[in-house]
Amino acid sequence: MITFIETEFLKLKRSKIFFITILGALFVPFMLSMGIAYQLWQSPDYVFYFKDGFEVMKQFLFVLFGVEVFAIVSAYLFGREYSERTLKSILTTPISKIKYLCGKFLMFFIWTILLVLISYFGLILFGEVIGIKGLTFGIFSETITSYLYNGVLLFLTMTPFAFFAIWIKSLVPSMIAGGVVTVGSMMIYGRELTPLFPWTGSFVLANGEISQYAYSETTTFGIILAVFIIGFVLSYVYLYKTDTPL
Repeated sequence: MITFIETEFLKLKRSKIFFITILGALFVPFMLSMGIAYQLWQSPDYVFYFKDGFEVMKQFLFVLFGVEVFAIVSAYLFGREYSERTLKSILTTPISKIKYLCGKFLMFFIWTILLVLISYFGLILFGEVIGIKGLTFGIFSETITSYLYNGVLLFLTMTPFAFFAIWIKSLVPSMIAGGVVTVGSMMIYGRELTPLFPWTGSFVLANGEISQYAYSETTTFGIILAVFIIGFVLSYVYLYKTDTPL
């Protein structure tokens, strides 16, 4: 499995998509920092704190922007072997289809968490440059833990996008699905059904907002886990039952 992950990283070194996703991860903290910098320029006495910045960015990252970026990542990771016609070569090596799928999802998880960390530390970097205040070890440990928890839960909801990439063998459907989910999240977040929609439910669950709704943590986590299992099982069944393309 370690060799498989190393191979995936070697593939990324020759691809522009990894660099593009890094730019995508830095987009949210950069734009947020530019907005704060403008406020600081307009009002020299204005003080903005890192804790508030992390809270604002968290909603943009995990409810809106992150879903689309992670959908692109899943589409690339799982659809690339079809578009580049390398799946046949991979499966002729001593690796089963289940190990191949698990390796892909592990790589997807690593990539997802890496992008979350890039966004997080991007805000720290930009914030220090423009003069955001109040970064302490307590704030750092609390917020980075929250970001990682959000990242893990959001990852669990992304397996259906991987299935779309394997099934349709193209980047476009996953990107469209990511856009649809993002719009759905915008419409649903803050309403009664928020905990029942996996991509908003993961956010309110990770941030302790579930008590504001009429549903329990168990219900929301059960929905998220069900989405993960369904996406994984569909991906495996389709990969197992279909012939490997030449």
